[in-house]
Amino acid sequence: MKIHEETYNALNELAKMCFEMNAVADNIYYNMANLYYNHSAELFHHSYAHAWGQVADMISDEMLKLNARPIRLPVEGANEEYDNLQLMMAVNSAAVNKVFEKCKEIVDLADMLDDVDIRIFGENLLNGVLLNYVKQSDEWLQIAKTVPAYHFDIHFSDYTHFIPIVE
Repeated sequence: MKIHEETYNALNELAKMCFEMNAVADNIYYNMANLYYNHSAELFHHSYAHAWGQVADMISDEMLKLNARPIRLPVEGANEEYDNLQLMMAVNSAAVNKVFEKCKEIVDLADMLDDVDIRIFGENLLNGVLLNYVKQSDEWLQIAKTVPAYHFDIHFSDYTHFIPIVE
């Protein structure tokens, strides 16, 4: 293994958090659909929830390049029921910020341990991927606070500026 044990463990935890983020986002999708916000629910699901597995794969792929076999840690499910869109977007924003903070911790750890490849990977992940998901989550939360839910549903694409829309 070409990285320190602490870095290895932190990367496995980050991948786990990405899969948990997928569960949180899927649960938000289910809640949106249950409240008949079908248009935004589908776009949120395909554009956002599905992306978290891909982020976890990016982490695993980087680990494999460094002869560090990823471990699929147990993932917490998400089964909360939400009765309003603003709460859903607040939960999403809080969750994505935790992933972002964990990645920042890994960058600092890798820097301290001189795991240069992971420091560079982590910085690229932060700035090229995760920051866009944080910004997008914040945008959705701010919009959910200011417009009626039906308006959010109809114009979801108009409120999605930091990630690609996947139909």
